[in-house]
Amino acid sequence: MGPGSPGVQGAESPRSVPIAGDKVMSKSEEEDAQQEPHGTVLGRAEEDIAQSPEQGEACGNESEPLLPNGANCSKRGSSLPARRGQGVNNLEALSLTRNLSGKRPNLCRECGKSFRWRSRLITHQRLHTGEKPYKCHDCGQSFNESSALTVHQRIHTGEKPFKCPDCGKSFTQSSNLIQHQRIHTEEKPYKCQDCEKSFNDSRHLVRHQRSHSGDKPYQCMDCGKSFSQKSDLTRHRGTHFGEKPFKCADCEKGFSQSSDLIRHQLSHSGEKPYKCPDCGKIFSQSSNLTTHQRIHTGDKPYCCLDCGKSFSQKSDLSRHTGTHLKEKPFKCSECEKSFARSSALIRHQIIHLG
Repeated sequence: MGPGSPGVQGAESPRSVPIAGDKVMSKSEEEDAQQEPHGTVLGRAEEDIAQSPEQGEACGNESEPLLPNGANCSKRGSSLPARRGQGVNNLEALSLTRNLSGKRPNLCRECGKSFRWRSRLITHQRLHTGEKPYKCHDCGQSFNESSALTVHQRIHTGEKPFKCPDCGKSFTQSSNLIQHQRIHTEEKPYKCQDCEKSFNDSRHLVRHQRSHSGDKPYQCMDCGKSFSQKSDLTRHRGTHFGEKPFKCADCEKGFSQSSDLIRHQLSHSGEKPYKCPDCGKIFSQSSNLTTHQRIHTGDKPYCCLDCGKSFSQKSDLSRHTGTHLKEKPFKCSECEKSFARSSALIRHQIIHLG
């Protein structure tokens, strides 16, 4: 290797001149690149360098400067400018990570998903490996992304930086605020293709679609009964154990699921954010508003299969169905008392639970 070569230790390398084919970064691009968070650049650059056939092949010359992935290369049509000592500077490494052709070369070998940035690939791969390097110092819970840890820590600090401009309610995540604002705008962008019903939350649409598909992915490990929603399984499991882990801070009343606790807490706060656009009546729960609006629309979606009578509420249909049923298949394991409906059995079992 001749004098002045970038690989000579301690030698003052001449000012590098971009070779034909190099991308010359503008001043604004350099400023953007230098604003990248410290410590992330080399991680992104690692193994992100893809060469075309006309750019040449990597050689094994150990005296050549090392690329970020540890590979030596001397025949590069798009070579890196030299710096003092070995390696490349952060700005040059960052320019290599930006795939200006729009291609996404960072491919996950497990599922085939590709990413523009290698850092995103590394984060994604933790889904496959189960790695969770970000740990909460307050409760010990771990996360695969630093952003997820940041959001989680707001549970401990009570911080809710995202505030609704309409009602003043605050949230820990911007996504929760966006979803909440649809209550005010009445926007329902998620539409069921089977029945045209719309929802303001994609998760609600997914749960609703199971009513068409009959899918019940949540199974009770004690009795084998399956449910379409996780909350229904949680409620059901309470009948086996009598567990009520969600306690109200105001009155110490316990609940088997968090959603029941949230609804209960509205009785203390008096908050009623759901308003009927027809008569102005307000409700603490959206489900109560939906049921109320059927008074105005005359909608009775719950139909008795025995006599054809329709009802505006599912509970009314369940109560009515009992008038047709002579059999009582739901038996109490404590006292052998029988019931026509499972809901009646559950209410009865509370007597035994105390």
